[in-house]
Amino acid sequence: MKFIIVSFIFFLSTSLYSADGDNYFCESTNVVKVYKLNTENFQTFDFNFKKNKSNISFGKGGYFDEQKISVNFTAGEYFYGGDDWDIFIYNDGIFTYSSLLNAGEDDVDSLTIIAKCKTF
Repeated sequence: MKFIIVSFIFFLSTSLYSADGDNYFCESTNVVKVYKLNTENFQTFDFNFKKNKSNISFGKGGYFDEQKISVNFTAGEYFYGGDDWDIFIYNDGIFTYSSLLNAGEDDVDSLTIIAKCKTF
């Protein structure tokens, strides 16, 4: 009986973690661009991505149109990645993405996208 209970707990706990090849469907809740002197809100949108061991790859269309972003760390349903200018964090159903631009005095902005996601 003890073996059955331990096996059941192990099965449930492993299903709570992201796995390579998992697909995520996301609905953005906030899309905001911050400029040097003002901010701009954009219309929300849906997107999807597939988590692989070394990257997340986005579906066709929309802002992320078939982009791939490196995954730098994974621990269960928490993973993050990016590079010097773009970074994302996924934590238990919430996806946050930020892109920075600083190309001079008049060309400074930051884009942030926050979304709720589910695996499918």
